[in-house]
Amino acid sequence: MFKYREFRDYISDSMKTVREFETIKELADHLQAEVDKYGPEMIDCSKITFEKYGEGIDDRIGWDDYAVYVDGCLFGFTDGMPND
Repeated sequence: MFKYREFRDYISDSMKTVREFETIKELADHLQAEVDKYGPEMIDCSKITFEKYGEGIDDRIGWDDYAVYVDGCLFGFTDGMPND
């Protein structure tokens, strides 16, 4: 299980979006549902990638941040590298 938060300008706003997921596919399905609200099939969320963000633990929230990208666009962050 891992936590995901959406990208926002302020960490306090980002933390209000925290959700937990069991698998990367669950996260991808969630992101696809969110994207599809703005236009079905605009972005293929199956092309999800993760990249270490920053160095060490984020002292503000205690997360080992990994950036979540979909088709090259930053969508949010996880609290570690998800394993499936």
